[in-house]
Amino acid sequence: MSFQMDDDGNIVLDFDSVLLPEGEYYVHITSVAPNRKKNATAEDFPYLEFHYGVEGRVDGEEIPDELIGTDLMDVCSFNPKARWKLKQVLEAFTCQPWSEKEMTINTGMLVGLSAIAVVIHDTYNGVQRPKPSKVYNPDFVAPEPVSDKPSENIWDETFSQQ
Repeated sequence: MSFQMDDDGNIVLDFDSVLLPEGEYYVHITSVAPNRKKNATAEDFPYLEFHYGVEGRVDGEEIPDELIGTDLMDVCSFNPKARWKLKQVLEAFTCQPWSEKEMTINTGMLVGLSAIAVVIHDTYNGVQRPKPSKVYNPDFVAPEPVSDKPSENIWDETFSQQ
């Protein structure tokens, strides 16, 4: 690769297409690793750090070649209040429901799986960066939730109480 030079011998830099534009992108998992915050305390939960590689826009709009393969990092905490996101990510990439207790996962088996990421711009430590706000897969249909509704037959309810 050679540098583009101007007439005075200066290197020409182009930062117009450095930041992946917001939108929906086809992505695949390039790596998944368990991680902990630096200087984590007992109150800090571990997390899975996902890295996605951008393949192209869902709407078919062209993006510069240098943005293909852009690395998007996604963090899914094991905090019970935030575990919904890990469930969403796993369902999007595996197209399987993740709602049973004590399910296990081999993170290496996730590498290469594809989904769609909704990319937004986020500012972190004063630097703007692309970030997946959500991942989904149109091929995944969540199962109907099981409901414990009473029998519609009044006699069943009355008889069982005697």
